[in-house]
Amino acid sequence: MYIARLKDEKGYLHEIQEEVIMELWSRLAEHGYWKQPEDSMYDMATEKEWIEHIEEGMDPEKVESIVIYRKDDGKVKKKVGGVSEEEMAERLEALMDKKEKEELRA
Repeated sequence: MYIARLKDEKGYLHEIQEEVIMELWSRLAEHGYWKQPEDSMYDMATEKEWIEHIEEGMDPEKVESIVIYRKDDGKVKKKVGGVSEEEMAERLEALMDKKEKEELRA
């Protein structure tokens, strides 16, 4: 079981649980928390690659932070990934700068 706990742009906490990491990614995308990065890898074969793909695609306009846990056979959850509030804030700032530069060019 994989569990994603995230804080959205309004500060609300959300938890999404799925049995398979690929399904967790799919649910995050369905809810608009994840979007395809510009220079993303496409061949995710391992748990680590899926987690990196999820982390890389978190939308800084919709997500303040995320932590991903894995729970095996009812055992204690283990943190397997995440993106901090500080990193998401840096991503948002970079995105806003990019949008501003694009607007100036238009």
